[in-house]
Amino acid sequence: MQFLPILLVNVVVVLAQVIEQPFCSDSLPPFSSAERGRLCLYKDYGCCTDGQDMVLLDTYIKFYRELRPRGLGFECNGVIVSLLCENCNPFAGTLFEVGHSLPLICGDSCQTIYKRCAAQIQLAIELTTNNSVAIASLSSVASFCSMMTPSNPRAGLCFPQSQTIARQVRSNPNTQESSCICVEKIAENFRNPLAFRHANDGSQRHFIAEQIGVVHILGPDGNRFPTPFLDISSRVFVSSRRGDERGFLGLEFHPRHFRNGKFYVFYCTRRSTGGFKTRISEFEVLLFNTDVADPNSERILLEIDQPYGNHNGGELLFGDDGYLYIFSGDGGAGGDPQNNAQNRNSLLGKVLRIDVNSRDGDLPYGIPADNPFLNDSNTRPEIYALGVRNIWRCGKDPGDFDTGEGKGRIICGDVGQGRFEELDLLVKGANYGWRGREGFECFNRQQCGRTPPEVLPLITYARDEGQSITGGHFYRGCDSPNLKGYYIFGDYQSGRLFKMKEDSSGNWNRETLSFCDGSVCMKGQQSFAERFILSFGQDREGEVYMLSTDDPRSSHPGGKVYKIVDPYRRGNPDTCRAEPGSIPRVSAGRPNIASSRGRNG
Repeated sequence: MQFLPILLVNVVVVLAQVIEQPFCSDSLPPFSSAERGRLCLYKDYGCCTDGQDMVLLDTYIKFYRELRPRGLGFECNGVIVSLLCENCNPFAGTLFEVGHSLPLICGDSCQTIYKRCAAQIQLAIELTTNNSVAIASLSSVASFCSMMTPSNPRAGLCFPQSQTIARQVRSNPNTQESSCICVEKIAENFRNPLAFRHANDGSQRHFIAEQIGVVHILGPDGNRFPTPFLDISSRVFVSSRRGDERGFLGLEFHPRHFRNGKFYVFYCTRRSTGGFKTRISEFEVLLFNTDVADPNSERILLEIDQPYGNHNGGELLFGDDGYLYIFSGDGGAGGDPQNNAQNRNSLLGKVLRIDVNSRDGDLPYGIPADNPFLNDSNTRPEIYALGVRNIWRCGKDPGDFDTGEGKGRIICGDVGQGRFEELDLLVKGANYGWRGREGFECFNRQQCGRTPPEVLPLITYARDEGQSITGGHFYRGCDSPNLKGYYIFGDYQSGRLFKMKEDSSGNWNRETLSFCDGSVCMKGQQSFAERFILSFGQDREGEVYMLSTDDPRSSHPGGKVYKIVDPYRRGNPDTCRAEPGSIPRVSAGRPNIASSRGRNG
């Protein structure tokens, strides 16, 4: 249905004068509906789910059926439909006063509508809110328009100007692609939170690992459980020095954790002969309480002596192949003085892949039969890729939930020496070139280009943008569709955020992902975070989280967990997941757990 032409006579739309950003009556951004509305035409960008549109349709049907019994004509039907449908306008949050079922109406249009449709408007109000104040205002055009007209027409929107602006805003780049983000604080008071994981068990629990060796659980409501999930701080070696790279560095859950209760950790610990080493261990949860791990269940899988105090790596990931990937640093100092990254008999500066569900000989783990160097006597069989400096955080792409595009690929941030930071795509058998190459350029000319098969970075950036890359995650969530398919990462030192996406030609394009102005962020969101970006995480639904702190000391409780959100567009509430807390948490023990103890898988 179209507006009456006379309603548009005095509409002058100047978008530059519109200072309000789109938001709905629930103070959240607009979204795309799953279907074209049965009554209202805001499928591409609006504020009504299909169910809400049906409610409006039912209201209109009731209105229509009441017209003849009340002796009213049908000439105002188009106006009433238009007024009702402003509930779906992307600016609905600006258009409606509290308690009013009809939107604010522009001055001359208000008078025109009143003179022609006062009785029909009264009927519409009675069918929606039965607002006695609004009905009483219908006693005269002056009183009605005094209530329904914005007090300052330039400070907000009104009908029917809002219709024209709604059409225009659809072509605004901010509604198509996120140019900035806001964050929602999920939890705080962590001591250098370095890992964010979920157990993929449907419980909606999130596990936050602190550098000192304590893992906490956040429940579906965001509250921290009173008892830590795991506390091995007495085994973990880390100092309180600002920026110490040692400590509890990695956490990952077995793909079948729900049945076997197993998970894996990567941490630094003291050597009996002095110095320290990194350790990868398997733990299990208590038999009848999945919210607490058994600290005595530790099964040490692998230990690597560390010659220096930095470059320990620390990431753990299970690939889609079911194998555990371990990302180790080059051993530290500067310039890899021992050439560990290219030493095929060293596990430093490597990506390792092991099978935690089997054992080979005296090893407490198995070697996958397709590991690339399995038959090379000069190379450790655990090695999957080599030539990395200090990989700090990787993201495995869960793939597009509809098409599966990108599923299983892993992208990691490798911290540079002094000139370039880089992102690398994990490739079987790859040599990423360190110490011969840093980024795309030579670092050690004697080795540069002489370490085949070299795999070049996806992207690099120089020290004017950051000094220590923090690898991130692919956004595959529902809540912020503008971010769909982007790999979101940041820089530990500069606090900058970036996003990256592959184009149709296979090239990766990086953009700065800035914080929005504070006036743009919605209720419960903020336009800033602490400078030091420690890590990123992803929940089961594909939403991306950032972990940061204002002081990177392992003892400082300034760490926070944020959810990254787009303030301009949200996912359709009909299709996105339910609100946290609406799904019961599972914590009553694993099914058939007794039969799975001690078994593989």
